[in-house]
Amino acid sequence: MSPERHLPTGTTSEVPPGCQEGWREAPALRHAGGPTPTTSEGSPRRHGWRLASPGSPIARRPAARLAALALLIVISASVGCGLRQPQTGSLHGRLLDAAGNVVVYAQVYSLFAEEEKVWSGTDGVFYLSELPAGRNQIVITHASYTREVREFVIPANETVRVEEIRLNQGGAVKFISQVRADTVGSSTAVVTWKTYKPLVCEVEYGPTQSYGQTVGEHDPAEDHALTLTGLTPETLYHFRVRFTDSSSVTWYSYDLSFKTSAGDGPTPPPAVRLAGLPAYGLVDVAWDLSTSTSAVSYQVWRSDNDGPWALMTTDLLDRDTAAWQDQTAVGGHFYRYGVVARNVLGGPSAMTLSPRVFMPGFLTQDLRLTASGSPYILVSDLIVAVGVTLTVEPGVDIRVASVDTFRLGEDPDRVEILVQGRVSMLGTADAPIGFSALDGAASRAHWGGIRIRPGGTGNSELSYVRLFGCSPYAVHVDGVAASLQNLAIRYTQGGVRFDDTRNAPALTACTFDDVASAAISVRGCRRFSIEGCTVTDAGVGVWHEAQEAEERLTMRETHIHAISRGVTGRFSRSVFANCLVTCPDGIGFDYLAADGAENDLDHCTVVADIGIRIASGTPRVKNNLVVNLDGDGTYGIQVTGPAGPIFSYNNLSGFATAYQGCSGGAGAASFAPDFVGGNPYDYHLQPASALRLADQYGLEIGRYGKSYL
Repeated sequence: MSPERHLPTGTTSEVPPGCQEGWREAPALRHAGGPTPTTSEGSPRRHGWRLASPGSPIARRPAARLAALALLIVISASVGCGLRQPQTGSLHGRLLDAAGNVVVYAQVYSLFAEEEKVWSGTDGVFYLSELPAGRNQIVITHASYTREVREFVIPANETVRVEEIRLNQGGAVKFISQVRADTVGSSTAVVTWKTYKPLVCEVEYGPTQSYGQTVGEHDPAEDHALTLTGLTPETLYHFRVRFTDSSSVTWYSYDLSFKTSAGDGPTPPPAVRLAGLPAYGLVDVAWDLSTSTSAVSYQVWRSDNDGPWALMTTDLLDRDTAAWQDQTAVGGHFYRYGVVARNVLGGPSAMTLSPRVFMPGFLTQDLRLTASGSPYILVSDLIVAVGVTLTVEPGVDIRVASVDTFRLGEDPDRVEILVQGRVSMLGTADAPIGFSALDGAASRAHWGGIRIRPGGTGNSELSYVRLFGCSPYAVHVDGVAASLQNLAIRYTQGGVRFDDTRNAPALTACTFDDVASAAISVRGCRRFSIEGCTVTDAGVGVWHEAQEAEERLTMRETHIHAISRGVTGRFSRSVFANCLVTCPDGIGFDYLAADGAENDLDHCTVVADIGIRIASGTPRVKNNLVVNLDGDGTYGIQVTGPAGPIFSYNNLSGFATAYQGCSGGAGAASFAPDFVGGNPYDYHLQPASALRLADQYGLEIGRYGKSYL
């Protein structure tokens, strides 16, 4: 019930406009019930005022004063309070989400009066009063919705009413992006958009924001295009994109609109195809002719790197033309083509789109390959020019052809990525960057791999990249530093090769499998380090060629299973520590030359027919476990030069001749190794093995002992 009102005789129940403050200040009046009452719309009531109760002090004042007050009320009601009319207005609105549900407890305020904040009620309604007359920027915030800033013109002394203000869910903009009506005809329109992952979406459309019609997709995709048909000419249509996630939550894009053109156009071409890339810079486009007899000509449009559409055929193509060649494509760009049929009056059909195509070749500006654009097809080389960076994001899939169509680069027959600038391929353990064969099964020489050359642009970096079928190498770094980590290289002619690099970052945590020649090749590098790598089924595990006396190779915590040689080459200074090298039918360590003063082989386990062979020089060989598991090995340590050195604290077992051209010194032993064994074979020593106390420090010998080098 509304509160009882008692007003002096001769007054009205309505407080005079602009005089509410005067009434609140009148000493004989107070409001019944405390705070100012409001209407259901949130606006303050202009009634509810009454005289004090008879028992109050003012009721006991003289009647003359009460009469004077009544007279004041009558005068005020007749002539107003005499104050200037305020230049303010108010805003009344209702908040809804994209699905038409009310939005409760959203905060609403004006940028010009931020101290006055209100919240929407349970019916979604809000009311902002005392807004400055004129343009107001109204801010609407809510934890579950996108922050909105809307502009309203507020007339003085009036209330602007907005029936509904639609808010968008906070994550929808990230999930659905680049929504637009690409081509609009008189009765058709093509809507395109992108999603953050492959999804099946729907488009709602209609002449109002109630939409009314829906068209959906059949297959999930990240790049989407749907054609709306049966539209009315010269009509404004609203549309939005939606999808429902695995939690049954429906997400919507913003509401957008387009207007259809006048007149009827012909039926669009049923399909547009890419007929191939016959040469560098050329793209062949073909299409099916329109089924409409009214189609008398065609136009070809092109979008470069998902940019705006540009008309490529200034002259109309005749009704029987079904192919066209783009001769202006640029390397490193993505293209999409659209074909429009026109009638005799020039009325266009909707545009039919081709798939997107990537033009390989010379990159003269930075290029970023994203997972959403995968897979990328390489029919020819990518040549990264000096000063240019090629960036490949996690999860990208690159499919490589077996023939170099454009015959570019260092190898005219095979596709390669030739880097004269800089390349950054940084995948992750969960989303590695992958290379695969475009045309089915691949050979070891399917493509030319990644070749990094000097260019002064900065150090290249590859991490969590999977490579296959490369010849001569999967990655070849020549004359420049490059960081290679967590690479997975398989079924190739060669693995990685470094040439003439002064201080390359360590080759870390890489795996090599089924490599015909050398998994790791190093030549002429001042300092090179191999850490935590694994090689299986390679012809040679590590090949090294020292060119200068100060060159140093270090290999630690690395496992190699090779066919011919585990480690071989010429060494000036080297350290091999805590490594496992197995080469059952070949040579574990083959020193073609070790003439420097600092060549160390320490705490390694070697399983081979010939454990260690030294042709020149005298490396320090200590604390190693050298074994032939079948017991029919040829030599444990073989020295073919004239030095006849003595090697201490090594355990040699299972060889016909333990020492050839050399001898064992202090701590030399020939115990059975007592490996844990199993399948896969575990080369840890069993707890009771005597070799756990056999190195020069009285501790464990071999791979799992502690090296202090």
